[in-house]
Amino acid sequence: IDENIDIERDYIIESVKSNNKNVRVTILKDFSTGYHSRNGLGDSIRTDGDLPILGVGRIKADDNVTASTRLGVIMDGTIYDRHPRNHETLLEELWSRRPPQILIGGGLMILASLFTIGQMLVDFSSWPTTLVQVANIDGIDINAANTMLSMMAGFNVLLVVAEIVLVGLLLRGSSRARISLLSVATLAIVTESLSVTIGRINASIMLLLISIGVHIMIMMLFSSDAARYFTERR
Repeated sequence: IDENIDIERDYIIESVKSNNKNVRVTILKDFSTGYHSRNGLGDSIRTDGDLPILGVGRIKADDNVTASTRLGVIMDGTIYDRHPRNHETLLEELWSRRPPQILIGGGLMILASLFTIGQMLVDFSSWPTTLVQVANIDGIDINAANTMLSMMAGFNVLLVVAEIVLVGLLLRGSSRARISLLSVATLAIVTESLSVTIGRINASIMLLLISIGVHIMIMMLFSSDAARYFTERR
């Protein structure tokens, strides 16, 4: 298969149209198929995604041409020369639907925010113990540790609010929100992975491990072709 399959498609369409002026062509913009080269190790293809449909209902058959006899019954009730009522509106609604990658990724980002809130609650419940641990690790006094942890808690609150706002913008089709959430997920993976290497495994660390996995899935979903295309065309 040639990589640029649009050339072959357009050649066939133009050949049919040049031979008969009664042929009508309907273009389904941004039509996508189930084929891509990543799963099946097949040939790489490049296409604009449009699907032309040839309408030959207005062509009159030549009486001198004898058609071959059908060998079996063909159950086909498709009518190509008529469109259903509100055809354009229906297509618009179908193609404006958000892809699963956007919806699932947005849900996972909300879940990650809940994990952050849960981690903060765990830290608040054992605040004196956490202060002592931080002071011993960093070699600072309790007041400095309290100030540092308070600033981190405030930053986490702002981060959760920003994530929720960005998810809302992403669902509306913002490409910048998608890239921002990818950056947040990448930063979270790096910082949380470093945090796991410090101290013993406890409830807070377990939440961090789960949060790392969630952010990795978010990165995979938001970097998919469907998510990128949905936000770029808005």
